[in-house]
Amino acid sequence: MKPLKGPPPWNLVPRPQPLSHRDQARKLCAGAQPIDLPARIEELQIRQKELERRVEELSGKLAMASLDNLPVQEVEGVRLATAVVPIDSAKALREIGDRVRDRLGSGVALLGGVTRGKPRFWPW
Repeated sequence: MKPLKGPPPWNLVPRPQPLSHRDQARKLCAGAQPIDLPARIEELQIRQKELERRVEELSGKLAMASLDNLPVQEVEGVRLATAVVPIDSAKALREIGDRVRDRLGSGVALLGGVTRGKPRFWPW
């Protein structure tokens, strides 16, 4: 028996290559007609907006639940409420702050949270 000459046999077996972004998109859209793609993209965008609204709504509920036992101190006759709240947007912090202000009545409230790595405060 003679030894084989040339490259090792394992180099002859093709290795799977990672899919490019274009190939991944083609794979996701396999079977779809090009005319259907704009409608499908619009459906996905609408669904994404619905999910983002739902996340914002649930985040607000979570933050409000954390404020149920908000400690209120009295400093020289003035009611003071401070808290760090879990928020996902400045809008959520404003809404939570407005609710705390309404519940607190007369006094001072300072709320803080972090969104996208930036500190946010209410009132600002």
